[in-house]
Amino acid sequence: MNQKQVNARKRAPYPIMNSEDVLDIADYLEANSVRFGRRNKMIFILGCTTGYRTGDLVELKVRDVRMALEVGYFRIYENKVNKNGQENVKKKKPREATILPEVSELLKQYIEGKEDYEYMFSSNKINSTKKHITVDCISKEIKKAAKYFGLENITAHSMRKTFGWDQYVASNYNIEYVRDLFNHESSEYTRWYIMINEIEARKYKRSLSKFVSKFRS
Repeated sequence: MNQKQVNARKRAPYPIMNSEDVLDIADYLEANSVRFGRRNKMIFILGCTTGYRTGDLVELKVRDVRMALEVGYFRIYENKVNKNGQENVKKKKPREATILPEVSELLKQYIEGKEDYEYMFSSNKINSTKKHITVDCISKEIKKAAKYFGLENITAHSMRKTFGWDQYVASNYNIEYVRDLFNHESSEYTRWYIMINEIEARKYKRSLSKFVSKFRS
């Protein structure tokens, strides 16, 4: 790994490991926009509880959600991207994600009065060519919320990683289970993806503080 790759890795989005931080960010997103607060909170909660890519979530229409609510789960063909960030159609795979009862209630409230053809998460810009919010836009909102609570390297991509980290811990650190959830080709990639090595290194290095004593006054 060259220095450029090392620097990029240091800036890579982290999962949100504390559930209180997730709740705080969700509430901040709702409270800090009169017009789009509910939208921002809804997509954030959906991302953290399903693990779908933000690029797939922004393309959801109301009819997609109504159909999912009827059966109790989403089934989305996730967009796979190559090294250049381009969509790889050949690698698209369907993934099912259960809708939690609490999320189901929020979704029902959110879509009330909306038409089936509407995008779930509408764009901020009236004249935008894209009628739905962009990944960059929701990423900026999440980053701003995270910064308010003192969290760094948190973006829209952190929603998916937060889902992965939570399921890793909930499954008693079963990396194969998380690999299967994400349709990853290897567990090594899954470990890399949800930042396990970096997170463990941070935790272990804290033990070094025992070697530090204060100056005598």
